[in-house]
Amino acid sequence: VSSGNCIFSSIRTDAATAALGALVNTAETYAGSSEWDGITALSGYKHIRIPYILDINEDGAKDTMDIEFIIGVYAGDISDATASQLAKADINSDGTVDNFDAAELERIFAVNNSDKGDVNQDGEENLADYALIKAYISGVAVDNEHPADLMSTSYLDSSIYADLITEYGDGVMITQQYYCADVNGDKAVDAFDLFYVDKFINGLV
Repeated sequence: VSSGNCIFSSIRTDAATAALGALVNTAETYAGSSEWDGITALSGYKHIRIPYILDINEDGAKDTMDIEFIIGVYAGDISDATASQLAKADINSDGTVDNFDAAELERIFAVNNSDKGDVNQDGEENLADYALIKAYISGVAVDNEHPADLMSTSYLDSSIYADLITEYGDGVMITQQYYCADVNGDKAVDAFDLFYVDKFINGLV
């Protein structure tokens, strides 16, 4: 963060210094950080947390409709999104609104901030996760309950995402299994992710 605009014009720094660190659009917390009150000059903080702006579609609610909104923009079905909505929709701040932004928002809303590498969502990174990534790469399922294709809509909660599943099918919405299998965050699940999980399991990272 430097002196000037941050996110939107309503958030400005005042005499910001090199010691200032701001966490924008993140659930992480640095030791000793404080949540910005939106008023105090940012130079008064060493580290701050700027809360998520999660009402993506600006309907007054933070819910799965925001996830569907992002998918709609990504799929080209929503063409009249405002600049403000598009700025909020880029959850991972990579300059593109896509299905990975929707996956990150789902992680925040529904999966209690699950960790990268925890493919089966059991709270641990272990051989079961390694097996699922290997199955995806090889195309051979681990068992009947876990399709090899981690992008399969069968991994989505049909009670929540029925409309998305019906309208788009496999591969459009990033499942949490695929999202967490993409350990290095390069938007692909491959041998590099498998290598990382192997190192983690063996205590090398």
